Amino acid sequence: MTFALLGVALVLVLAVVFGVILPRRRRRAALRGPIPMVPFRREERASLPPRPTRRSPVEVVPIGVETVVSPEVVPTPPPTAPAVPIEMRAMELEPAANEDRVRVFRMPPATERREERRDERTTPTLRLERAQDGTLPFLPGRLEVVEGRDVGQEIKFVRTPGPDGTTITFGRSEGAQYRHVQLHEPTVSRMHAKLVLDGKSWSLVNLSATNPVVVNGLALSGEGSTVVLREGDRIEMGEVVFRFRAK
Repeated sequence: MTFALLGVALVLVLAVVFGVILPRRRRRAALRGPIPMVPFRREERASLPPRPTRRSPVEVVPIGVETVVSPEVVPTPPPTAPAVPIEMRAMELEPAANEDRVRVFRMPPATERREERRDERTTPTLRLERAQDGTLPFLPGRLEVVEGRDVGQEIKFVRTPGPDGTTITFGRSEGAQYRHVQLHEPTVSRMHAKLVLDGKSWSLVNLSATNPVVVNGLALSGEGSTVVLREGDRIEMGEVVFRFRAK
Protein backbone atom coordinates (compact mmCIF):
# COMPACT_ATOMS: atom_id res chain seq x y z
CA MET A 1 0.00 0.00 0.00
CA THR A 2 2.81 2.37 0.88
CA PHE A 3 4.65 1.63 -2.32
CA ALA A 4 1.57 2.28 -4.38
CA LEU A 5 1.08 5.69 -2.87
CA LEU A 6 4.72 6.54 -3.44
CA GLY A 7 4.41 5.54 -7.09
CA VAL A 8 1.40 7.74 -7.62
CA ALA A 9 3.10 10.67 -5.93
CA LEU A 10 6.19 10.20 -8.11
CA VAL A 11 4.09 10.18 -11.24
CA LEU A 12 2.37 13.40 -10.19
CA VAL A 13 5.68 15.09 -9.47
CA LEU A 14 7.11 14.12 -12.83
CA ALA A 15 3.97 15.31 -14.60
CA VAL A 16 4.21 18.69 -12.90
CA VAL A 17 7.90 19.00 -13.72
CA PHE A 18 7.61 18.06 -17.39
CA GLY A 19 4.21 19.60 -18.00
CA VAL A 20 4.49 22.94 -16.22
CA ILE A 21 7.95 23.85 -15.00
CA LEU A 22 10.01 22.91 -18.05
CA PRO A 23 7.75 24.61 -20.60
CA ARG A 24 7.76 27.84 -18.57
CA ARG A 25 11.55 27.85 -18.48
CA ARG A 26 11.76 27.31 -22.23
CA ARG A 27 9.40 30.25 -22.86
CA ARG A 28 11.42 32.52 -20.63
CA ALA A 29 14.64 31.50 -22.36
CA ALA A 30 13.09 32.16 -25.76
CA LEU A 31 11.93 35.63 -24.70
CA ARG A 32 15.33 36.54 -23.31
CA GLY A 33 17.34 35.24 -26.25
CA PRO A 34 17.87 37.00 -29.70
CA ILE A 35 15.18 36.75 -32.39
CA PRO A 36 16.12 34.00 -34.79
CA MET A 37 16.81 35.25 -38.34
CA VAL A 38 15.90 32.95 -41.18
CA PRO A 39 17.84 33.84 -44.37
CA PHE A 40 15.85 33.88 -47.63
CA ARG A 41 17.24 33.14 -50.98
CA ARG A 42 16.76 35.66 -53.82
CA GLU A 43 14.46 33.36 -55.71
CA GLU A 44 12.54 32.50 -52.54
CA ARG A 45 11.70 36.10 -51.62
CA ALA A 46 8.00 36.58 -51.41
CA SER A 47 6.72 39.07 -53.96
CA LEU A 48 4.78 41.94 -52.50
CA PRO A 49 1.21 42.32 -53.65
CA PRO A 50 0.62 45.23 -56.06
CA ARG A 51 -0.28 48.52 -54.49
CA PRO A 52 -3.99 49.10 -54.87
CA THR A 53 -4.93 51.94 -57.17
CA ARG A 54 -6.76 54.94 -55.81
CA ARG A 55 -10.41 54.62 -56.57
CA SER A 56 -12.99 57.32 -56.77
CA PRO A 57 -15.30 57.42 -53.80
CA VAL A 58 -18.29 55.23 -54.24
CA GLU A 59 -21.58 56.85 -53.47
CA VAL A 60 -23.43 54.70 -51.00
CA VAL A 61 -27.06 54.38 -51.89
CA PRO A 62 -29.30 53.13 -49.16
CA ILE A 63 -31.24 50.00 -49.95
CA GLY A 64 -34.79 50.65 -50.98
CA VAL A 65 -34.18 54.16 -52.31
CA GLU A 66 -34.68 54.52 -56.06
CA THR A 67 -31.98 56.56 -57.78
CA VAL A 68 -33.05 58.91 -60.56
CA VAL A 69 -30.46 59.79 -63.18
CA SER A 70 -31.10 63.27 -64.57
CA PRO A 71 -30.75 63.42 -68.35
CA GLU A 72 -27.94 65.45 -69.80
CA VAL A 73 -29.09 68.98 -70.60
CA VAL A 74 -28.30 69.88 -74.19
CA PRO A 75 -28.06 73.68 -74.71
CA THR A 76 -30.61 75.00 -77.16
CA PRO A 77 -28.93 76.75 -80.10
CA PRO A 78 -29.79 80.46 -80.43
CA PRO A 79 -32.53 81.19 -82.95
CA THR A 80 -31.25 82.32 -86.27
CA ALA A 81 -32.60 85.53 -87.76
CA PRO A 82 -34.84 84.99 -90.77
CA ALA A 83 -33.35 85.88 -94.08
CA VAL A 84 -34.33 89.31 -95.31
CA PRO A 85 -36.17 89.05 -98.61
CA ILE A 86 -34.54 90.64 -101.59
CA GLU A 87 -37.65 92.58 -102.48
CA MET A 88 -38.65 95.23 -99.95
CA ARG A 89 -41.89 96.63 -101.37
CA ALA A 90 -44.65 96.96 -98.79
CA MET A 91 -47.18 94.20 -99.27
CA GLU A 92 -49.98 93.12 -96.94
CA LEU A 93 -50.67 89.41 -96.56
CA GLU A 94 -54.03 87.83 -95.87
CA PRO A 95 -54.52 87.52 -92.06
CA ALA A 96 -54.34 83.96 -90.80
CA ALA A 97 -56.62 82.64 -88.07
CA ASN A 98 -55.99 84.38 -84.73
CA GLU A 99 -52.95 86.14 -86.18
CA ASP A 100 -52.23 89.81 -86.69
CA ARG A 101 -51.75 91.30 -90.13
CA VAL A 102 -48.18 90.89 -91.32
CA ARG A 103 -46.42 93.43 -93.49
CA VAL A 104 -43.57 92.29 -95.73
CA PHE A 105 -41.29 94.88 -97.29
CA ARG A 106 -39.90 94.07 -100.69
CA MET A 107 -37.49 95.96 -102.85
CA PRO A 108 -38.47 96.28 -106.49
CA PRO A 109 -36.01 94.98 -109.10
CA ALA A 110 -33.36 97.29 -110.47
CA THR A 111 -35.26 97.73 -113.73
CA GLU A 112 -38.34 98.95 -111.89
CA ARG A 113 -36.23 101.31 -109.76
CA ARG A 114 -34.66 102.77 -112.88
CA GLU A 115 -38.09 103.22 -114.43
CA GLU A 116 -39.34 104.92 -111.26
CA ARG A 117 -36.37 107.30 -111.25
CA ARG A 118 -36.98 107.97 -114.94
CA ASP A 119 -40.63 108.68 -114.16
CA GLU A 120 -39.60 111.06 -111.38
CA ARG A 121 -37.30 112.90 -113.75
CA THR A 122 -40.00 113.12 -116.39
CA THR A 123 -42.82 114.07 -113.99
CA PRO A 124 -43.70 117.75 -114.45
CA THR A 125 -42.60 120.01 -111.62
CA LEU A 126 -45.10 122.78 -112.35
CA ARG A 127 -48.79 122.48 -111.85
CA LEU A 128 -50.92 125.43 -112.98
CA GLU A 129 -54.49 125.24 -114.12
CA ARG A 130 -54.72 127.16 -117.37
CA ALA A 131 -57.93 128.92 -118.29
CA GLN A 132 -59.48 128.29 -121.66
CA ASP A 133 -58.79 130.88 -124.29
CA GLY A 134 -61.23 133.76 -124.14
CA THR A 135 -62.68 132.91 -120.71
CA LEU A 136 -60.29 135.04 -118.56
CA PRO A 137 -58.07 137.94 -119.61
CA PHE A 138 -54.29 137.41 -119.55
CA LEU A 139 -52.07 139.58 -117.40
CA PRO A 140 -48.88 141.13 -118.77
CA GLY A 141 -45.58 139.35 -118.21
CA ARG A 142 -44.61 135.69 -118.05
CA LEU A 143 -42.05 133.29 -116.57
CA GLU A 144 -39.78 130.91 -118.49
CA VAL A 145 -38.37 127.78 -116.81
CA VAL A 146 -34.59 127.73 -117.45
CA GLU A 147 -33.55 125.06 -114.90
CA GLY A 148 -35.38 122.06 -113.50
CA ARG A 149 -37.50 119.26 -114.91
CA ASP A 150 -39.70 121.64 -116.91
CA VAL A 151 -37.00 123.50 -118.85
CA GLY A 152 -38.56 125.32 -121.79
CA GLN A 153 -42.01 125.62 -120.23
CA GLU A 154 -43.68 129.03 -120.08
CA ILE A 155 -46.09 130.33 -117.45
CA LYS A 156 -48.69 132.98 -118.27
CA PHE A 157 -51.11 134.41 -115.74
CA VAL A 158 -54.77 135.42 -115.98
CA ARG A 159 -56.85 137.91 -114.07
CA THR A 160 -59.40 136.32 -111.73
CA PRO A 161 -62.34 137.91 -109.94
CA GLY A 162 -61.85 139.23 -106.42
CA PRO A 163 -59.33 141.40 -104.57
CA ASP A 164 -56.49 138.90 -105.15
CA GLY A 165 -57.15 138.55 -108.85
CA THR A 166 -53.65 139.84 -109.72
CA THR A 167 -51.69 137.85 -107.08
CA ILE A 168 -49.94 134.57 -107.96
CA THR A 169 -48.47 132.35 -105.21
CA PHE A 170 -45.72 129.71 -105.54
CA GLY A 171 -45.04 126.72 -103.27
CA ARG A 172 -45.02 122.97 -102.75
CA SER A 173 -48.54 122.87 -101.32
CA GLU A 174 -51.77 123.29 -103.26
CA GLY A 175 -53.44 126.66 -103.71
CA ALA A 176 -56.28 128.58 -105.31
CA GLN A 177 -57.32 127.82 -108.85
CA TYR A 178 -55.57 129.94 -111.52
CA ARG A 179 -53.76 131.87 -108.77
CA HIS A 180 -51.24 129.32 -107.52
CA VAL A 181 -48.25 127.57 -109.12
CA GLN A 182 -47.50 124.27 -107.36
CA LEU A 183 -43.83 123.19 -107.51
CA HIS A 184 -43.26 119.48 -106.84
CA GLU A 185 -39.71 119.77 -105.48
CA PRO A 186 -38.50 118.95 -101.94
CA THR A 187 -36.28 122.05 -101.98
CA VAL A 188 -39.30 124.31 -102.38
CA SER A 189 -41.15 125.54 -99.28
CA ARG A 190 -44.87 124.96 -98.83
CA MET A 191 -45.46 128.66 -99.45
CA HIS A 192 -42.31 129.99 -101.08
CA ALA A 193 -43.10 133.32 -102.77
CA LYS A 194 -45.77 135.34 -104.52
CA LEU A 195 -46.04 137.72 -107.47
CA VAL A 196 -48.17 140.86 -107.16
CA LEU A 197 -49.11 143.04 -110.15
CA ASP A 198 -49.11 146.74 -109.29
CA GLY A 199 -50.23 148.59 -112.36
CA LYS A 200 -47.85 147.32 -115.03
CA SER A 201 -45.02 146.18 -112.73
CA TRP A 202 -44.66 142.83 -111.04
CA SER A 203 -43.29 142.67 -107.47
CA LEU A 204 -41.85 139.45 -106.04
CA VAL A 205 -42.50 138.88 -102.31
CA ASN A 206 -40.58 136.30 -100.23
CA LEU A 207 -42.81 134.07 -98.05
CA SER A 208 -40.18 131.71 -96.54
CA ALA A 209 -37.94 132.90 -93.72
CA THR A 210 -35.71 129.80 -93.74
CA ASN A 211 -35.69 129.11 -97.49
CA PRO A 212 -35.84 132.53 -99.18
CA VAL A 213 -36.34 133.12 -102.86
CA VAL A 214 -33.21 134.25 -104.74
CA VAL A 215 -33.25 137.01 -107.39
CA ASN A 216 -30.15 137.45 -109.55
CA GLY A 217 -28.05 135.56 -106.99
CA LEU A 218 -29.22 137.60 -103.97
CA ALA A 219 -31.58 136.08 -101.41
CA LEU A 220 -34.51 138.15 -100.18
CA SER A 221 -33.72 138.23 -96.47
CA GLY A 222 -36.69 137.85 -94.17
CA GLU A 223 -40.31 136.97 -94.76
CA GLY A 224 -42.15 139.71 -96.64
CA SER A 225 -39.10 141.11 -98.42
CA THR A 226 -40.12 142.55 -101.80
CA VAL A 227 -38.33 143.36 -105.03
CA VAL A 228 -39.68 144.85 -108.27
CA LEU A 229 -38.91 142.56 -111.20
CA ARG A 230 -37.29 143.74 -114.40
CA GLU A 231 -36.83 142.18 -117.80
CA GLY A 232 -34.51 139.16 -117.69
CA ASP A 233 -34.35 138.78 -113.88
CA ARG A 234 -33.33 135.31 -112.73
CA ILE A 235 -35.61 133.90 -110.01
CA GLU A 236 -34.61 130.79 -108.00
CA MET A 237 -37.09 128.82 -105.90
CA GLY A 238 -35.21 125.78 -104.68
CA GLU A 239 -34.15 123.74 -107.70
CA VAL A 240 -36.56 125.53 -110.02
CA VAL A 241 -35.16 128.58 -111.84
CA PHE A 242 -37.27 131.07 -113.80
CA ARG A 243 -36.48 133.91 -116.20
CA PHE A 244 -38.85 136.88 -115.94
CA ARG A 245 -40.18 138.38 -119.14
CA ALA A 246 -42.09 141.65 -118.92
CA LYS A 247 -44.06 140.94 -122.09
